[in-house]
Amino acid sequence: MLTINFKAGGGAVLDRIIQAYGFDTKIEYCKHLGITASNLSMRYKRDLYPSDLVVKCLVDTGVRLEWLTGGQGDMFAGPNARNQSQQQTLEVPAKHLLRGEIYDAGTFYLDIGWFKPERDIPVRPGMLMDGAKRYIVDYQFNEVNDGRWLTEIEGRLMVRDLFRIPIGRVKVCGGEMPFECGLQDIRIIAQVILSCV
Repeated sequence: MLTINFKAGGGAVLDRIIQAYGFDTKIEYCKHLGITASNLSMRYKRDLYPSDLVVKCLVDTGVRLEWLTGGQGDMFAGPNARNQSQQQTLEVPAKHLLRGEIYDAGTFYLDIGWFKPERDIPVRPGMLMDGAKRYIVDYQFNEVNDGRWLTEIEGRLMVRDLFRIPIGRVKVCGGEMPFECGLQDIRIIAQVILSCV
């Protein structure tokens, strides 16, 4: 039976949360949450159970509650498992991209063998279908780097190649005509991990 001490042990739970996300440092986790390092440090000092962060982590990563709250058993189990030794497939939401809008398309099963051994399995994976093209995307990312992204430009969703240029700008390619704009002028929704044509 699972028992949780809500008055102590919060530091150990925070350590497991950071491990579940796959971050190497507490600073990376702070950036992901959009909080300051001092905010996280205060949570460690108080050592209270971080209920809000536990719930967010469970939703985002699919780790087992018993492992996250008390370190019991394996980190992953069941249909959302991301540990190759336990599960070979991921059940992910599928979406159709049609005329600049996204529509639900059920569920898609990914074999984790599609991912290179040195590349982490996406934290929030999805399948995006754009005509005959198929994209495996990750809806969770820390920063925008050069690569292919699902973007929203002037209210329309589209897959575009982005290239960072100095002072917060990007070159956007993949449409009829490349253009440059401020990174804040477009909304980045997901990173394309793999493309299948």
